[in-house]
Amino acid sequence: MIQKSRKSSSISNNRMKNMNNKEMDREKVLSYIKEHGRASVDELKKKSGAEPLRVDVIVFEEVCNGQLEVEERGQLGSIESVVWKG
Repeated sequence: MIQKSRKSSSISNNRMKNMNNKEMDREKVLSYIKEHGRASVDELKKKSGAEPLRVDVIVFEEVCNGQLEVEERGQLGSIESVVWKG
């Protein structure tokens, strides 16, 4: 029974760490866009310092939150570039 609580605690700590990392990456993405005014998703993946696998999700969430505006979409509707809306 003690092992289960330790395992649950470990899983919970890993989730918290991932959330903290995602929030840090969110700050990197938003900071980069604020500084440059606009950016492509590829540029954010390469130059923002955020984990590339998180960039698409962060950009999508911030478009939904109204912080970013889609400037260009790909052929299948994916977000290609965004501008700072603030």
